[in-house]
Amino acid sequence: MIDIGQEPLADLNLGLARLAAILGRERIRLALPLITRAWEATHLRQKIQTLRDAGWERWQIANLSGWERLAAPRPEDLSVDWPIYVL
Repeated sequence: MIDIGQEPLADLNLGLARLAAILGRERIRLALPLITRAWEATHLRQKIQTLRDAGWERWQIANLSGWERLAAPRPEDLSVDWPIYVL
C-alpha cells in the first residue's frame, strides 16, 4: 500500500518503478489520501490521472470523494479503508 498524497510525482514514479521491479505491479496498491484540502485537489487529480495513464490500476480509497476521483472508468481492483465502513 503506497500513499500517493505527499510524495512529488517524479519521486513517486521512481519509487514505484523500483518497487515494481522487486515485487511486481500486481502486489502494489496505490492509496488516495484520507484528507484532501481544496488547494490540493487539482494537483491530486493530475497525479491520479498520470498514474492511471502509466497503467496503475490497483487503488484504495479512504473517503467518499475517492469514488469521484477514480470515476470514469472506475478501476476494477478498488479497495476501501476503514473510514468508509465507519460512514
